[in-house]
Amino acid sequence: MKGNRGGVRRVLTRAESKAQAAALGMAIGAVLKGMERTGMTRADIARSMKTSSAYLTTALDGEHAMTVKTLASLAYAMGLEVEIAFRKRAPERPPRRRRPAAARRPPAPAAAPRARNAAPAARAPRRRRR
Repeated sequence: MKGNRGGVRRVLTRAESKAQAAALGMAIGAVLKGMERTGMTRADIARSMKTSSAYLTTALDGEHAMTVKTLASLAYAMGLEVEIAFRKRAPERPPRRRRPAAARRPPAPAAAPRARNAAPAARAPRRRRR
C-alpha cells in the first residue's frame, strides 16, 4: 500500500499545507538557480535525465509533486548535489482580527434634514468644451 498509508487519507492542516507549498517553492527556486549557474536549459536537463521537456516544465511549474528522487535526478543532470537543511520555524502568529465596521470608518457628518419636496442644492454651471 504505497503512498496512501493503508487506505486512510489524512487531511493536512492549513499550516502543514503552507509548509509543503513553501518547501516545494524553495526546491523549485533552487533548481532554477542551478540552471542559471550551469547555463543549462530545460531541454538540456530533460535530455540528460532521459525524460520529456514537457514533464520537466510541468514539474518546475509546480504542477507535479517534486520528490527527493526527482530533485536528485535534476541535480545530477546539472552536475550539482542536493543539500537539504532543516531549521527551526518561526512561531506562528495568530490571524489578525478585523475591527468592527463602526471602528473602521469615522461616522459621516450629519446632514441637515431635507424637506420632502425640496429641490436639490444648486450646482455651479458646467463649462462647455470647445
